[in-house]
Amino acid sequence: MRKLFYPLFMATMCVATACTNTKDDVINNNPTNKTPISFAVEESRAMTRAGFSIDTEIAMRIKSKNDKDSVFTCAIATAKAQGNDTYSSVSLNEDRYWDDAYGRNANLSVYAIAVPNKSDISNNSVALGNKLAAGTGTWFAETSENETLSWKVAETQNATTLEEEDLTYSNNIQKNGKSGVKRYDYTLSDPAYSSEYVDGCMKFVKNPNGLEGAGKFDQGHLLFTHALSRITVNLKKGDGFDKAPFEFTPASSNVSVLNVPVSGNLNLIDGKWADVTKSNVTMSLQSTTTTGFTLMAQMLPDYYISSIAKTNMLTFTIDNNQYFITQDKMYKALKDAPNMTKKTDDGIIMEHGRNYIFNITVNKTGVKNITATVEDFKPVTSEEIKPSNARINISGVYSASGDANTHYALYRALDEDKRAEIQDNYDGTNWNTGYVKKGTDDWYFESNKSYYHFRTVTPDNVEVQKAANDYFTVNSGTTDYTWGAPMTSEPAYNNIKGYKDYLWHAIGPTTDAIKITDEHVMSNIIITLKSADKGGVDLNGCKVTITNFAKEGTVLMGTGLVTPSSTSGGDMLMSWDATNSVFKNYVVPQSTANIGLVIETADGNKYIISNLSTVLVKGETTKYITSWMPGTQYSYSFKLSKTGINDITCTVEEWKPVEGTEQPVSL
Repeated sequence: MRKLFYPLFMATMCVATACTNTKDDVINNNPTNKTPISFAVEESRAMTRAGFSIDTEIAMRIKSKNDKDSVFTCAIATAKAQGNDTYSSVSLNEDRYWDDAYGRNANLSVYAIAVPNKSDISNNSVALGNKLAAGTGTWFAETSENETLSWKVAETQNATTLEEEDLTYSNNIQKNGKSGVKRYDYTLSDPAYSSEYVDGCMKFVKNPNGLEGAGKFDQGHLLFTHALSRITVNLKKGDGFDKAPFEFTPASSNVSVLNVPVSGNLNLIDGKWADVTKSNVTMSLQSTTTTGFTLMAQMLPDYYISSIAKTNMLTFTIDNNQYFITQDKMYKALKDAPNMTKKTDDGIIMEHGRNYIFNITVNKTGVKNITATVEDFKPVTSEEIKPSNARINISGVYSASGDANTHYALYRALDEDKRAEIQDNYDGTNWNTGYVKKGTDDWYFESNKSYYHFRTVTPDNVEVQKAANDYFTVNSGTTDYTWGAPMTSEPAYNNIKGYKDYLWHAIGPTTDAIKITDEHVMSNIIITLKSADKGGVDLNGCKVTITNFAKEGTVLMGTGLVTPSSTSGGDMLMSWDATNSVFKNYVVPQSTANIGLVIETADGNKYIISNLSTVLVKGETTKYITSWMPGTQYSYSFKLSKTGINDITCTVEEWKPVEGTEQPVSL
């Protein structure tokens, strides 16, 4: 962590007779014959590290404590930049007196804030000098000690806010402070202030050689640290932008860090924040090149990056493609980085004074090649991760045709709902038309406003017809047509709306595979013939014909609704399934009213069923087979005798779903 060191020195105290030590004298603040507290730079300058590069305003709150009581004062100081930029001298703008702060009995603590290289700074409409409680009078007592201040960073940040809101603070001169005091060393042959720093408060040190009234006050050394955390994002142009502009959409920077702490109260004693509020922060664009952008933002520390949370942490939109990086991906990038003290297997807490740098290669289909650096003025590089810009987590592609089915065609249609520009009100149910068949080229989401409906059709040589409602044609026979779509739950067919109530809305940019639920769109008709026990017939060579039905139909691409042709009266000779000894065909779903069957034996006898809607479901007394539904198997059984058909039964069952192998879709 880069540290800003500022030496604070107390001038040598004059004779002790000038000091007063009662509380009344402290509060009365009578400056007559009192010794001023002054700040100066030791001439040797041996302890200096780095200072402000420009004269800087410092707001101080000084606490003086004796054995029983405490008093406080607030003051404004100026840190003067030095020519070699190695230290800053500090001087109060208005005198304060040791005599008013318990004199030789004082134990002095100093709490200070500054915005590096800035003067006349305000934050959230409060001047820097008013951020620390001033009390009443120059020196004042407090019932409840209050070393806190409020601070807020802008939600839309730029170069100016990054500079003017860069709060630094010093608390290393106090009871629990570290390395804030230089003590006068009387043991040296040539007595002088020691080059070593000690911990604790500043106080008066008496000359051990016995000289009456002689002694030295400790010299102070203020160590300023950054109170905020920073994030830097370097975006680099990746794949998919050869013919597309690599630019922010809209044109202004839109990179945002989501739900981060933006305001709160800082306790200067322990450096902890409380009463924190959170918001999204738009990052400041730092630089632009032909191959990328650099952006920065700052926020209050203690933001928690979970190792498992899928919560989005970073988002940006390039060429109308919106990208998201989740907390777990951020954690993965940082988990092996050094110089972090608040890291566990569960998460990382962002620390003050750290600049977390992410290098992100942006591709059309997502984000990859992310490296991260926690900059404590020491480079730290993490492993590469590949977060996705997925909006909807849909995984897997399934087929209803059995193992290793590769004979379906994949279609997509762009949803033209203009409300896509308003994400919260986006409908995404305009799925009627515009379906395009996938060829050999990879598909991309052309923009973040590109929402698509995906459909599958089997067999893959079926062609979709363009209309107000795109459709494809099905024919009764031996072909098992299927239609598939992403579903929100286990679907159920409706003979008016198809699968409309179960369809997933249009899908936005995703690199995940898409789960398609395939549905049979035909009815499976199975005919079994039996011979009566008495007066039976020879079934060898029998033929079965379905009569007076619509042989063709259409299936809507949007909803999967099946509509039989208005032309009826067609006949179809059923196919013989020798393996199962049944007649079997896939038939366009439709009403069974007036649909008949003709069973013809080898010797020329014909058995005629004129209306299949009068056939009861097996085991039922009032439930008739009045229509054939998609995805349903109807098994009819006829017992033939020489005098006619004396036993007809039918069972109805839905086809069982068969999950095929996953078919990845590159988007």
